[in-house]
Amino acid sequence: MSRREYEYLYSIYIIAGTAYARLTDIARSINVKPSTALEFLGKLEKKGFVEKRPRRGYKLTHEGLSRIQDFIRRHRIAETFLVKELGYDPGIACRLASEFDIYLPEDVVNRICEKLGHPSMCPHGYPIPPGSCSCSTMERKRWFQ
Repeated sequence: MSRREYEYLYSIYIIAGTAYARLTDIARSINVKPSTALEFLGKLEKKGFVEKRPRRGYKLTHEGLSRIQDFIRRHRIAETFLVKELGYDPGIACRLASEFDIYLPEDVVNRICEKLGHPSMCPHGYPIPPGSCSCSTMERKRWFQ
């Protein structure tokens, strides 16, 4: 997936969680025109990441939610590593993690997570979604509801 695709999925996730987000709200959060957002969301719908409902907006599908949770985990594990192991300021670590987080394979993220002791929060105090290296099936289900 591209960084832009993740931006759209993340926007929907932040605006509405597992509910529907309006096109205008999504466009505003990404700083694009509604027509641009409409076109891009159509592509995400064709890929099965979002579902569109007339007069309600866009909602993440199970696959879209899974992808964005994975993205959030990769980003927060990367920034936690940069802070704890390399001594970066949390703000700088967040910016740096954004430059490479989408390229980290799951096995690398899991090894970093293990090295860090399976942190539950990122340096900014946000929860890190559980991964295959550290959690029970029940814990994963809680994140995906």
